[in-house]
Amino acid sequence: MENEVRHFEAQMLDRSSVDEEQRTIELAFSSETPVERHFGNEVLDHSPESVDLIRLNDGAPLLLEHDRTQQIGVIESARVDDDKVGRAIVRFSQSTLGQEIFQDVKDGIRRLVSVGYTVGEFTKEKAEAGLETLRAINWEPLEISVVAIPADNSVGVGRSETKPTDNNSEQPKIMEEKIEKREEQTDQPKVEVAPEVRIEVRPDKRANEIAELGRKFDASERAIEFISEGKSADDFKTHLMERAEKAQPIEAAQGDDEIGMSNRERKQYSLTNAIMSSANGGLTGIELEASRELEKRYGKPAQGFYVPNDVFTRDLTATGGDTGDALVATDKPSIIEALKAQPVVQQLGARMLSGLTSNVTIPKSGTGTAYWTAENAAATESTQTVGSVALSPKRVAAYSELSKQLLAQSNFDVESMVRDDLIYQLNLAFDKVAIDGGGTDEPSGVLDASGLHGQTGGQTWQNMVDAEGDVLSTNALAGSLAYVSTPANMAAMKATDKGTDTGQFIWANNEINGYPAVATNQMTAATTVFGDWSQVILAEFGAGVDLVVDPYSLALTGLLRVHVARLVDVGVRHGAAFCKITA
Repeated sequence: MENEVRHFEAQMLDRSSVDEEQRTIELAFSSETPVERHFGNEVLDHSPESVDLIRLNDGAPLLLEHDRTQQIGVIESARVDDDKVGRAIVRFSQSTLGQEIFQDVKDGIRRLVSVGYTVGEFTKEKAEAGLETLRAINWEPLEISVVAIPADNSVGVGRSETKPTDNNSEQPKIMEEKIEKREEQTDQPKVEVAPEVRIEVRPDKRANEIAELGRKFDASERAIEFISEGKSADDFKTHLMERAEKAQPIEAAQGDDEIGMSNRERKQYSLTNAIMSSANGGLTGIELEASRELEKRYGKPAQGFYVPNDVFTRDLTATGGDTGDALVATDKPSIIEALKAQPVVQQLGARMLSGLTSNVTIPKSGTGTAYWTAENAAATESTQTVGSVALSPKRVAAYSELSKQLLAQSNFDVESMVRDDLIYQLNLAFDKVAIDGGGTDEPSGVLDASGLHGQTGGQTWQNMVDAEGDVLSTNALAGSLAYVSTPANMAAMKATDKGTDTGQFIWANNEINGYPAVATNQMTAATTVFGDWSQVILAEFGAGVDLVVDPYSLALTGLLRVHVARLVDVGVRHGAAFCKITA
């Protein structure tokens, strides 16, 4: 899922070729200048038999930054000249965006272009500076874009690895470049590429062995780097062993449900577009590629489509509003956020396990006992108790209803609002059961843990001190120690003297007896819990959020129903690390 943008300076549009009346301009979009890729140097062959211009000459789109949602014109005609340069005449749209970009072109502000294309066949040419040169002898340009940064320095022309705007599923994918294993050949320099643009970087035994190891150990990208750098198969095996030695244990592993999207891909990904596309028949573009990648990792298809957690790592703004029409106007400066409870358990130090694919059993041990014996007497047996914490997936789900008109019209960042609210609802439910889960269809939390200490008689100073003593008595007064209570209990303890007229109150400066204190509506009424919150394990199964769009149930009202679900569980390693104080 990694797209690379290569930064070069380039000249482009000759403003003398602008026809203002027809709103057209002639531009150069490709050449045979080598461009360095991660598998080596790439050259687009400009012989007439190598370039398929049918798509461009059939009214292909002129886009802005390869964004299929921002078409600013159409390609009138395309050709390859004798100087091995691809040129086209493009006509700009009279839409607001098209007019803006056309004016920028006329003013010399927008000067750079890029081409999106697919490759059907490569042939190997030569090696320069340790990099193989692959010449594309069967390639097809699909669209031309006005861009800020191109890749080809010779004619001001860029090449993009962005997925083309065409939604034909039979076209090659250009976001995945994988090595195809084949037998060693000495008399055929040509490398055949499958319809999914699976390219072989070097047709030799060394490359095939490295590629096979890369596929087997989920390191295809690094395999391509080792091949292009001329390193041996033994070098790659050493790299894999070193990587394995550095791998984190299960309790530290996080982010397995992220797919490594770059910042540019996160910005390209649109949850709003995904919802609308799903409602209209199916995903396209980067949203489809992300869901497919997660399906491969998880080993099962989504009920709707998977949303990678990479998307939810973006800064989130505009997280709520009172009604949908508040988002459609053009003169409102911001969205009024809803008042929401906040998850607390993970912030207090709970351990997060992500990307789990099967049930997990984490062993935990007790302690043995040593005995004093007389001289020459037999030692007394001490049996150490061994237990375990079992984690299995439990489904947490929610749904909301969105107006199609809102998604189409809003000037505000509805994308951020939808994304933030969906993930917030699931996180809030997850956090609540981590404190007090029912244990039937949902996980059991801290208040249901075996071995939990208890104090009764209300939120008194003595009960707080005794709770700390209970936790210490089981050797658990360490780690991420904190009090968690309700807003009502907090208010009462802020006004409750520790003794009689001491002027010192139980809850002061968000602390109780020197330990952090947090108030939340997630806590069960009239209850306070003290303990080591790092003993809580938050487990997430699968490949991220599974999102299903239902465009049918509310079709007559113009609404979409969006269902979201995650598979999670909660485990408490030692219940004796906590004490609850109740009335």
